[in-house]
Amino acid sequence: MDTEKVIKNLNQKKIIITSISIISILVLLIGGYFALKSVCKQKLLTDYKDIFKGLKEIATYEEVDCEPLSQSLIIKDIKLKKDIGQKDLKLQSIFIKELVISNIKKDKELQTIVSASLKLKGIKIKDKNETLEGDVLYKFAYDKDKSKLNINFYSDVYKKFALELGFSFGNVSKELIKELINDKDKKDINVNKYMPFILGITIDKIHIKYQDKGYMQYILEQTAKEQNLSVEEQKKMVVENIDEELKKAKTDLERKFLEKFKALVEGKDKTVIIEITKKDGANTSLSTLMMAFMGSSEDTVNTIFNLFDIKIK
Repeated sequence: MDTEKVIKNLNQKKIIITSISIISILVLLIGGYFALKSVCKQKLLTDYKDIFKGLKEIATYEEVDCEPLSQSLIIKDIKLKKDIGQKDLKLQSIFIKELVISNIKKDKELQTIVSASLKLKGIKIKDKNETLEGDVLYKFAYDKDKSKLNINFYSDVYKKFALELGFSFGNVSKELIKELINDKDKKDINVNKYMPFILGITIDKIHIKYQDKGYMQYILEQTAKEQNLSVEEQKKMVVENIDEELKKAKTDLERKFLEKFKALVEGKDKTVIIEITKKDGANTSLSTLMMAFMGSSEDTVNTIFNLFDIKIK
């Protein structure tokens, strides 16, 4: 037998066997993936039935899916019920193309979700005058050992603005979380029992970032139209008012804020960042802040400056 033919036949067989093996592995992987999706979906539907129970009370949705590798829950085509949008929010409709819930962590002791990320894609909010479209990202994480709660919110309103908010709270006791969980299905709740826990919560940090994407121009156009002015005339009037306020400003912080606002109106700057951080040793509990706001406006401002470092960028 010709040696070259034998080698050629062997090589062909190797290629066929290799191809069959690869195809088999791909079929197993794809089949396994969809099997995992099905198991993942059923598990999340069971584990987080409270989420669906609450959602069904205010909205309808078309489809539920799951990403098994990241353990993400995906709810598609959510539409808020008309009575919710019209009665409470004075809106015609609210539609969410996709809600993705990921990075879900449940605490065994507390028997509740202590951290998660929620991404709302393709939101459409309609009222009588316009339709707003955008995306929203919401994250929260609770550390029971450190009694810390972090909440982050990001909203991107298409062709309008982007807004980023971050809050860090301290002294959020797990006793409060347990009380809230125990009472979640009760109809009659004595709210007063929560107050000692709530009033002890501290505000450690607040982060605010605003990025203009045309919203300031839109406001100027609308107000100019209402007052029968050109946009440039309206802009000039607003800038003149800001300049007058700048002359009256008593603190560097007030001046900085007015300068930033002026730059937004003039279109010279698009971003404003405000950082509010608790000073070392300061008592920033909600009870302290409530007492501060019960005083005069000047006393309130002085108290806030004594408790927090505030920066505008």
